[in-house]
Amino acid sequence: MSTLSRVGLIGLGCLVALGLAACGSEEDGEGELMAPGKACLACHGPAAGNHEAAEHALGFAGTIYESRAGEQPAEGVLVVVEDVTGQLFEVGSNRVGNFFVERPVPTPMMVEVRDGDRVLRMESPAPSGDCNACHSAAGGAGRLTRP
Repeated sequence: MSTLSRVGLIGLGCLVALGLAACGSEEDGEGELMAPGKACLACHGPAAGNHEAAEHALGFAGTIYESRAGEQPAEGVLVVVEDVTGQLFEVGSNRVGNFFVERPVPTPMMVEVRDGDRVLRMESPAPSGDCNACHSAAGGAGRLTRP
């Protein structure tokens, strides 16, 4: 994967988005089906300050959709993350499009989204594991989609 560059401005944008995003309400579901499209690490990150959610701290998490419109979740898409130490993580999206890893993952990280032989790669390293903080309906990066 590529070298770590251009992370500063992207990281700042994601951190601002993290501060503006909320985890969701009880209406958003529970557990792995909770709050598709919301900034997961805002509540479930290691620095979130939410003691209940800290028991389920996530290293990275997000939601994948069939299109940028974000109306239909994409189930069964593989997310591959390589952290800054070179360790690989692979996780699939569930029926609401959510994916996550429940362990610390050092940043920045390189990310790919795979569906069979189709692959989408981020051009720059992700500065945060909160994928939905940047990949939102309002975010400049747009929704994560099936390749």
